[in-house]
Amino acid sequence: MLAKSLENLAALDLQALVDDGVAESVTLEFKREIPEAAGGGSVKILREITALANTNGGDLIYGVAEQDSVAAEIAGIDAATLGAQQQRIENLLRDGVDPPLRGVRFQPVGLATEGRAALVVRVPKSWSGPHRVTTGGHAHFYGRNAKESYPLDVAALHESFGASDAMFARAHAFQTDRIIQLSNRQTVRPLERDGALLVYHMLPLASFAPASRINLWPPDAERFARFTPALVNVSNQDPTFEGFVLFTQRRRDSVAYCHVHRSGCIEVACVLGPIGEGDDPREYWIESPWIEQFAIFNTERFAESLNHYGVSLPYLAALKIIGGTDYRLNVQGPNFQDQTRLGRGVLELPPAQIESTQFDSASLWKDSLDRLYNAFGREGSPFWRDGRWTARR
Repeated sequence: MLAKSLENLAALDLQALVDDGVAESVTLEFKREIPEAAGGGSVKILREITALANTNGGDLIYGVAEQDSVAAEIAGIDAATLGAQQQRIENLLRDGVDPPLRGVRFQPVGLATEGRAALVVRVPKSWSGPHRVTTGGHAHFYGRNAKESYPLDVAALHESFGASDAMFARAHAFQTDRIIQLSNRQTVRPLERDGALLVYHMLPLASFAPASRINLWPPDAERFARFTPALVNVSNQDPTFEGFVLFTQRRRDSVAYCHVHRSGCIEVACVLGPIGEGDDPREYWIESPWIEQFAIFNTERFAESLNHYGVSLPYLAALKIIGGTDYRLNVQGPNFQDQTRLGRGVLELPPAQIESTQFDSASLWKDSLDRLYNAFGREGSPFWRDGRWTARR
């Protein structure tokens, strides 16, 4: 894979591949041209892309010719056709791969020769595979070695399927461990003690790979802009062993924090403090639709931020209420009289899974948030009308 962001690639970067005699590898492949549909060209395209996804991810560069697997010439392709060619590949990925492969990105690179360009296809390592090429009745899985793609045998398929299952198992174990620690108020920053905890996790599956290469460490100037949780005000930050934390108060216990791990995992914890001061009765309730907005807006924000820093999809987003036994859900507003209480110490909602950079966060969360309302004795979220979420600010 090229050691540069897609958006900053230039012709000089591709020419350096030839000048330096860079060889193809497990994560880098050169092709002089994009195969035509005739003669199995569509299968060839998908074979190379899925092979990268099923192995370690990487870059497939169309317009760079190779000789003995070494970059030999910047041949380029007709720049006028790039838009149509990219659309064709996107359509093939949508319709000819099972399960669908998400997160593939494209970057045209103009060349010095007029009318010529290269197309860089950046393929993430996939944790929702292995992916099979199905276009035109094809039915094969592929992997990649240092020089070429090859059909995966039965043993390799078992290993690949097992790796995906293991990532989900490790992500679940991470959440279970955090629930136990948070239930005992073992938090990265001291939090106010009076009130339940609302906990949000965004977990890239790639974070749980045995040899994960993620090292999320944005500059200080970008941290608040990228990782301030929606509907929560944080104004302080500290480094931690795992990464860094943004939090509310420094001189007293905080009411919320956002802990960003170098591995790409994100944890937001907020205290759901009771209402009422002095001699007033203490009312334990959660405002709706605030909790829906909290889940949906943070999923949009953190998914965009992780993608910005190159953390591979898919991501799992999960919401939990810890210590909320006596809490009620305020749906009607100031005059609500609902006496249904949560009745359980930990409410863990089913996670939403983000597999593409283009997604509808509200739709992803609908079933899980309906479960939230079920836990308070309600049929489901009242903020959906004609298939649309109506609580967006």
